[in-house]
Amino acid sequence: MNIDGFEEFVGWIGAFFTVCFYLYLVYPCVKTIREKSFFEENLVIDLSTYQINSFLWHIYGDMIFCDQIKISFMIGSVISYILMIIVFMNQIKKYTFNSIKNVVIIIFCSWGIYNSFNHKIEDEYLSGKFCLYFSIVFYLNPVCVIFNVILNEDTDMIQIYKVIIYFFSSIFWLAYGIIIWDYYLKVLNSIGALISFMHILLYMIYKKKVPEMTQTKKKEKKRSIK
Repeated sequence: MNIDGFEEFVGWIGAFFTVCFYLYLVYPCVKTIREKSFFEENLVIDLSTYQINSFLWHIYGDMIFCDQIKISFMIGSVISYILMIIVFMNQIKKYTFNSIKNVVIIIFCSWGIYNSFNHKIEDEYLSGKFCLYFSIVFYLNPVCVIFNVILNEDTDMIQIYKVIIYFFSSIFWLAYGIIIWDYYLKVLNSIGALISFMHILLYMIYKKKVPEMTQTKKKEKKRSIK
């Protein structure tokens, strides 16, 4: 396999894991609608973040003529949009005003970003900076999860399968960025791989402690009963 063939291969593997990551978002949406396990507004915020992030990367992939980035993040953007519509349809029965407000905000923000990128921003380096800045915002939530897991010693906040998928996605995009020597792919996926690895590591550490913690709690209850 020559260099060009290997480059294409690595890029398409990264694209595959990216699509898998966005497909996994179906699970929390279904869980939220069925079980009402957490307030749907949080899910709308997450989906909006995913949608804008994938939308920006899709445009950046188009600017650097990378089909792998363009196609995979276009699929991610469409999946996020469909899931937001499903959540909005479920919300509108109870929170009509908030649902309409969220739809209007997302439509105008998406249109503004698209218009800016396609008509005013023709420099790939400037569009890369947009991806860089928004991806930093994108990483704030997983960083907060890390701190909460450490403070509470609780792994329930970690969606381990989603984290593992994102870890492999970051690794292959990092390798692809190194091969094509793309600064933004290298920097952002290095951060993504590090954060997702920390999630996996914390999950393994505190998951082992959970049985010990439950046993100590049972002993304390027995002592209090006596």
